[in-house]
Amino acid sequence: MLNTVFAREGLPNEIVTDNGVQFTSSEFENFLHNCGIKHYKSSLYYPRANGEVERWNRVLKQTLQLASQERRGWKEAVVELLTAYRSTPHQTTGKSPSELLHNRKLITRMNIRHDKPQQQDDAELRSRVAQRQEKSRNYTDSKRGAVNPKFKPGDFVRVKRPNKGTTKFSTPQKIVNTKGPFTYVLEDGRVWNASKLSLCPVEFMAQGSSSNGIQNSTAENKPVAGDGQVRHSTRPRNPPVWSKDYDM
Repeated sequence: MLNTVFAREGLPNEIVTDNGVQFTSSEFENFLHNCGIKHYKSSLYYPRANGEVERWNRVLKQTLQLASQERRGWKEAVVELLTAYRSTPHQTTGKSPSELLHNRKLITRMNIRHDKPQQQDDAELRSRVAQRQEKSRNYTDSKRGAVNPKFKPGDFVRVKRPNKGTTKFSTPQKIVNTKGPFTYVLEDGRVWNASKLSLCPVEFMAQGSSSNGIQNSTAENKPVAGDGQVRHSTRPRNPPVWSKDYDM
């Protein structure tokens, strides 16, 4: 499928995907390497890192749902959606996707007059996009009370597990590098967004660390006397009430 797109539009400089197995396979990596394309993967279990595609998926799903209610074919509905989407100016860029890609406006049945092609100014367009994105980021951060993460390389963190039925946090791992202002690379090579990480408590780290992170202590925390011997509690322990009916 990508070869078909590349034959029509040419090779891109980079491509962004999620962490699906079809995108992390050696076959796909070799394909991109042979084409000279840089591969960027979004943070694990953080769809907002690939927000452009996720927003498009939302529009596509709404179109398919409406087509099902109207008993129309999905292919017909999707083609109409693509025509409208590609010819409609975007709020951020001020231009339609087709105009940005082909440097000309897409002629549709809605065109009343044919405008002459205008020279595209990439610098002005990039400046407009950067300003809109910064305005949107500031508005969203203020509404959600966003706080800049304080993680740094060398810190030990635990990953919040997305699946139910397991422990809430993973075993501690060390941050080895930063991949972006809010993304971090752990020692296993996986990339996580800061919202999925939790700094290890100080008392947990004091238990000692192993070569591959902090070692969990399975023994019960018991006070230790000055001579190094474990000091047992002197609190009296009464047998359970139900045991009085049995010979123990």
